[in-house]
Amino acid sequence: MNERLDRLIEALRAELQHYGELLALFEKQQEHLMNRESEQVLDSAGHIQSQAVMAQQARDQRVQSQQELADALSVPPDGRFSTLLPALPLSRQGQIQALVDENNRLLRRIQQRAKQNHLLLSHSLEAMGKVIHTLMGTPQGSLYDVAGGASAAAPLRPLYEAVG
Repeated sequence: MNERLDRLIEALRAELQHYGELLALFEKQQEHLMNRESEQVLDSAGHIQSQAVMAQQARDQRVQSQQELADALSVPPDGRFSTLLPALPLSRQGQIQALVDENNRLLRRIQQRAKQNHLLLSHSLEAMGKVIHTLMGTPQGSLYDVAGGASAAAPLRPLYEAVG
């Protein structure tokens, strides 16, 4: 059992490390967004996606370690630490609980930062859309009609009309 418990602790630590790295990438992306560094924002999105895949792999490994330990302890495999924790040695419960709490705290911060970044990106796109509409002289509005079909595009007026 100790070997399985040690594997779970290592899996929780690895998951924590990946979440920390993911949070750092979201925070860096937010800096790029605030500084209007579009090239870096695009690059950061790729890095975030790669790190998210690694974090998911770490989570999958932790879930597997958790299930193996639950099986070894004859604990119902419901996937919840609240079920597993009482079956662990008292001397290790605090360590496991602290790692679980820290992972949950990081996950909440990641979700918060991701939502903030999404909102910033949405506002940037909206502002850029307004600039394009102003420059092109196209009406703002939907690209689709009420039936869901593509609406007919209005003829574009010339950007510059020379007089005579």
